[in-house]
Amino acid sequence: MLSLVKKGFFLGLGVMVLTKETIDSFVRRGRVMAKYTKRNVKRRIRTTLKGIDSATNKGISHLEKISGAIKGVSKKDLESLKARLEELESRVEQTSLKEE
Repeated sequence: MLSLVKKGFFLGLGVMVLTKETIDSFVRRGRVMAKYTKRNVKRRIRTTLKGIDSATNKGISHLEKISGAIKGVSKKDLESLKARLEELESRVEQTSLKEE
C-alpha cells in the first residue's frame, strides 16, 4: 500500500513538472503573460499537493482499517499458549520415560 502512495506522489510531482514546462513554453511563445503563469503554477502546485495529501490520508485510513480487521495475539493469549505448550512437552517427556 505504501508503494501505491509513493507512486501517487511521484505521479503528482510529474504532473506539476509537466504543467510548469507547458506554461513556460506558452510564455516563451507569447501566448500567456508571465505574471499570470506564476499565479497559475502556484495554484496548480497547491491543488496537486492537496490531492497528494488526500490520497495519502485515504491510504493511511485504508491501512488502519485493514490492520484493525486483523486480530493480533495478545500477550495474555501468548503466555497461555506457552504454558499449555510446556505442559504438553512435560507430558510427552513423562510418557517417553515410562515407555523406556
